Amino acid sequence: MEALPDSAPRYNKIPSLRYLKSNQTKFITSLLDNIVDFKSALLEKREQLDMEYIISEHDYFLVSKHQIVEENILYTSKVLFELLEKELHVDELFLLYAQKRNITLNLNIERTLYLALTLLFSMNLVLNNQNMLKRNPL
Repeated sequence: MEALPDSAPRYNKIPSLRYLKSNQTKFITSLLDNIVDFKSALLEKREQLDMEYIISEHDYFLVSKHQIVEENILYTSKVLFELLEKELHVDELFLLYAQKRNITLNLNIERTLYLALTLLFSMNLVLNNQNMLKRNPL
């Protein structure tokens, strides 16, 4: 019989059970290590995304290049306070604001207007009398 080259597979050697068990243990250990590494990588990514979300939260008291003036609560409060020369209903005040700023009211603008009114109420600059708003005579 002719001798097989070294690169030829050898079928006459059957691995022992001890060899198979040690390889299986190594495989399971490396698999568990990879799972732990993957989980820690996912947790790090989640923390990073949470931090990015916290940083990108909307700050209504600042104006930056990414915000329009109507989203600034302090500026909107000033404009609303100036518009309250006489007693007005909330809807009339918002329509007057939209006419003065030459904008159309939408949900975002109305949210900003309500936040601005809340600021004016908290500073005791505006009084409410049966859905009618007026300046607080200081």
